[in-house]
Amino acid sequence: MSDIDQFVIACGANKVSEVRRMLNAGVSVNATHNTGCPALVNGMASNSKESVAALLACSDIMIELTDSTGQTGLHYACTGNHVEVVRLFLAHPACNKQIVTMVNKQGQTAEMLANTNQSLENPRGSQDCARIIKEFL
Repeated sequence: MSDIDQFVIACGANKVSEVRRMLNAGVSVNATHNTGCPALVNGMASNSKESVAALLACSDIMIELTDSTGQTGLHYACTGNHVEVVRLFLAHPACNKQIVTMVNKQGQTAEMLANTNQSLENPRGSQDCARIIKEFL
């Protein structure tokens, strides 16, 4: 397994000390796993708060990176109702309306996913995430 793949996996597993070590060793904060998943996307999808915070603290992070389905980390965080990482993402200085309203390959924004994401565990969907995004916009 490559260093990049290990880095992206560590981001998703919230192994923040390993994430920081690999960043200090020169792995790009914008690294993408061989499956097409960027580190930030994996961290946000997994609700890895500390790893996401470490990635967002890097000056050269590209928060608009998407996976092969066209989804940003914000899309995945809203799907999972990961409120804290949504707040971290929206608070990043590079975050803007254009990034927040990006659509995936199905034409859905993160807010749309938050409004429609319903399950037995979450019958109202990800309403908190949808509200936070509305307030941002």
